[in-house]
Amino acid sequence: MTKTTTVTATIAKAVCLITRRGYVIFNDKMKCGDRSLKVGGWTKADYLMAKQMLESAGCRVKLVEIPWGFGDLITTRLHIIEPARKFDTYVY
Repeated sequence: MTKTTTVTATIAKAVCLITRRGYVIFNDKMKCGDRSLKVGGWTKADYLMAKQMLESAGCRVKLVEIPWGFGDLITTRLHIIEPARKFDTYVY
């Protein structure tokens, strides 16, 4: 059995290599089926680069900023809807 890699994970790894930032990748699947991407060590510019790359790969992407903790801390995430893969659309 082969491990499938999502478009989101592939692009997140590429941005980590380009920027030399990003020490842990959280690529969670949400209840609605979308993906939520959070990468430790990324700046807002890194998220914007990933957003552009994901959109060029056919994904619908929304940059989300969530208040976190005490004070003025904000955590940034990308919420992504990946395009359907060809093998995901077949009915058996």
